[in-house]
Amino acid sequence: MSDQGATPTPSTAPPPTIGRPPKVDNRGRTSGPIDSSNLEAKDIPEIEYFAAPGPRGYPPMTGFLDIWDVDMMKGQNESNKIDHHTNLYHSDNLIVRRGQEFQVKITFNRPYKPNEDKIAVEFVIGSNPQYSKGTYIPVFPTKARQSYWGGHITQTNDNVITMGITPAASCIVGKYHLYIAVQTPFGIRRTKRENSRDLYILFNPWAADDAVFLYDEEERQECVMNEMGIIYHGAYDDISERNWNYGQVRGKYIKIFLIYSRVYFLCFIS
Repeated sequence: MSDQGATPTPSTAPPPTIGRPPKVDNRGRTSGPIDSSNLEAKDIPEIEYFAAPGPRGYPPMTGFLDIWDVDMMKGQNESNKIDHHTNLYHSDNLIVRRGQEFQVKITFNRPYKPNEDKIAVEFVIGSNPQYSKGTYIPVFPTKARQSYWGGHITQTNDNVITMGITPAASCIVGKYHLYIAVQTPFGIRRTKRENSRDLYILFNPWAADDAVFLYDEEERQECVMNEMGIIYHGAYDDISERNWNYGQVRGKYIKIFLIYSRVYFLCFIS
């Protein structure tokens, strides 16, 4: 029998949504975590063996070089913060600028032997660190083995070495975790994760290789080191200005980015 002339039956409406709407962010269809996000960061294992355990288990690694202490040299009056123009920031962590060398002091259980001992200072940022993405960076003290961050020993005193480290001028800006790793014939042993060893790396208007380099020292003092300044707002044909408190020293924000139009991006320090 033909259905012509029959009145179509409307379909029922879908049930109303229950609960909160889904959270919308700016990541789009990104499948992996953001490179510089530390929200879900996991600690790197203290021991990584090179092979499966034998019949008697893993061999002990206590007879090899051991790390007793790591000094970030992060005091307000120490050279790291003074040389990097970050000594006015109210933070207990080390704050340095990329493209410029800073110092880390490492104490071992015995004198360091550069021809026998293999060590690395490892920097990690984000929840899925990878060397290819610049989120896992091992820095070595010898010229024979280098990454795209520079590293060398600047001073040796008995069981203590001071290592100079230069982050790449194009590295990710943000909060890094630091580990000291020792390579043995059986595996890698590294220090535990400690919040006191976290460091912040900022853009560097003093470094010629940095994209935000400023030629004029007066402009650096005005745009980077000032606590108070002026911001511009409005349309391109109707621009106004007003005073602005950057709050980088007394506030909870650190000013990390600068372009010639004097637009600033702020990074929250927790």
